[in-house]
Amino acid sequence: MGQGVLAPPTVEGWHEGVEWIDIEVRARYVSPGPNAGYLGIGGDRVGFALVSKGIIRDSTSWEDSDGDGLANIQDSCPNEDPGVWDSNNDGCIDDSDGDGVKDPIDVCISENSSGFDSNQDGCIDDSDNDGVGNDLDLCVTNNPSPLFPVDQDGCRPKDNPPEIRAVYISGIEGGVWDSVLNISWEINDEDGDYYNTGAKMLLHQNSSQSSYFSINDCNFNIANKNSSNEFSCIWVIPNDLPLFDISGKEMHVQLYVKSLNQSPEAYISTIYLDDNRNFTSNWINPLLVTDNNKAMKDESWDVGQKRALFWGIAGLLGIGVLLSRIWKNNFENNRQFGSIIFENRNDSENYFYNGESE
Repeated sequence: MGQGVLAPPTVEGWHEGVEWIDIEVRARYVSPGPNAGYLGIGGDRVGFALVSKGIIRDSTSWEDSDGDGLANIQDSCPNEDPGVWDSNNDGCIDDSDGDGVKDPIDVCISENSSGFDSNQDGCIDDSDNDGVGNDLDLCVTNNPSPLFPVDQDGCRPKDNPPEIRAVYISGIEGGVWDSVLNISWEINDEDGDYYNTGAKMLLHQNSSQSSYFSINDCNFNIANKNSSNEFSCIWVIPNDLPLFDISGKEMHVQLYVKSLNQSPEAYISTIYLDDNRNFTSNWINPLLVTDNNKAMKDESWDVGQKRALFWGIAGLLGIGVLLSRIWKNNFENNRQFGSIIFENRNDSENYFYNGESE
């Protein structure tokens, strides 16, 4: 509390925390005396003297440097005017959530973003934009999408790839396919995703079985757990054989399945299962059988290739001879046609020459 000179405190109250004194000076006009710079009647100034002990003259402690209504000595932030952002009246701008970002610029005023706020906006960062803050996010989400949301840990559910099970193949006796080939299998997908599945008959192109191609494909598109997970294919001789002869060539069955899950985290590679039982077919297409004077289609693979190469070269030579003859005939015709033109031109010149002579 302050004390006025005209209303001094009692002795008992003087020691009870008096921190400042206001002094009010009242004076009447006194005509200046002959002594310049002196006080009193003989001088040209009016003044007073105050003797005190333990008082600092003109102390800044009781000034209000930032104009917020609090004396500097009571203001925790004497050079910061908090305006309306000082709910506890300490003279400082509030930081309600204690994250070091003051309330006027804190976008998330009730969220402590300490350690997870690289842009200093007062909010916890979400670096991968999956809706889970960096303080809780355990996974980096690629291509975030509301169609494929993440869980509370910031991770998409793990995709379990489909499995091929219970494979059964019948119709092969002693490594030979004689009539009907029956294939059945099951698909298990724990996530219930849609998938494609099927079976292929692969023909080996060489004895090392390092190269082969499909000659039959039995497939089922867009199936899932709501459909039957059991599939089967039936191949019958000769309806399901290729036009060319495959007798004596080895084959095997390959099963496959591919998940149609479109999530960026999905396992979408095709899964293959090759049956390790190789087999052949002894059926010979009667359309490919020739008389005794010609080769049989079931001759060795190398002989057939050599014969095809021979006839291919012979055919190319024949075409070359034919084109040569056509070119030669055209050349002769062009020469004859040129001679006729030349003769006609000479006749014309002679005609004009004779006319001029006349």
